[in-house]
Amino acid sequence: MNIQQLDVRPETFAPGDIYKNVLFGTDGWKFLWNGGQRQFDHLMGAPVTSGSVENFVSSLKSRRTICAERRLPYMHMVFPSKPVVMTEYLPEPLSGKVHSLFGRHYRSAVEHAGLGDICLYPEEMLKAEKSSKQIFMPHDTHMAATGCAMFSELMIRTLGWTHDPQANMDTVKKHWLGDLAIMAGTNESVEEDFLRPNSRCAQLWNNRPSLTGNTGNIMIMHHPHAASSKRLLAIGDSFMARNLASLSTFFRDILYVRSPGFQPDLLDLFAPDAVITGNAERYLCRVAPDTEAESVLLYSYGLSNYSPAPDFTAALRAQLAYTHIPQV
Repeated sequence: MNIQQLDVRPETFAPGDIYKNVLFGTDGWKFLWNGGQRQFDHLMGAPVTSGSVENFVSSLKSRRTICAERRLPYMHMVFPSKPVVMTEYLPEPLSGKVHSLFGRHYRSAVEHAGLGDICLYPEEMLKAEKSSKQIFMPHDTHMAATGCAMFSELMIRTLGWTHDPQANMDTVKKHWLGDLAIMAGTNESVEEDFLRPNSRCAQLWNNRPSLTGNTGNIMIMHHPHAASSKRLLAIGDSFMARNLASLSTFFRDILYVRSPGFQPDLLDLFAPDAVITGNAERYLCRVAPDTEAESVLLYSYGLSNYSPAPDFTAALRAQLAYTHIPQV
């Protein structure tokens, strides 16, 4: 079995084939190869960009202080990469060579800075549960619905509350064309278990259809029958976004913004009861300081090709009026 980059798509793929940035593993499993973050390079030992560890630790300290001053529970989640957890499906040449980027470069610095209680990387938890629960999707980069529910329960518990999202959700089977299957053009749709809040009244507004990419993505979730009336500000990437449904079983209102940097302007406007930031492990290859972040709210403002749907605009306006104009 060899690792080989393919320029032309063969009739069938073999474990070790790489096509359009998709690595084919065993038993039909697929993994994101390198791309902009050079995922496997870093998982097999490549160093992170100079200053990344210092920037990561400094940002977490600053975020913790800002939230503490407002008496807001805060935590950061690093979502372990699929190749780190599902190692048994990697092609043979990579067996034993893939190791946690977070563990190699960040863990000791986080613990030395006293941030271990707010910065979580639950690699061992996922490995312990994967024999009995579906953690990742075979044809997708992201976690399966049960994996998301586990993460959401852990995040809620870290913030100081006890709640089991999956106990408040129904299982729905759907055929799913994963992002890796789409990238490779295999069009393999498989039946997956999805979870939805069992009250079936959670509402979601998303400006992603109005964007040319995922930068500037904002999502708003409102669940009137959530377990609490609390409000959550969630800042992160698509791995965080995949947790919104399970998080909404506890938080009545959630504002999600896609950003690698903190968004302190939203603390005044949205007035959350808790704050979660997070990132997929592969983004740790290069971490910029929070001082270089720009407001997600203003990122798309004024662009001629940005026309979000009226219902999204109304929902965002209402949520950001929570503190100063509550009648909205």
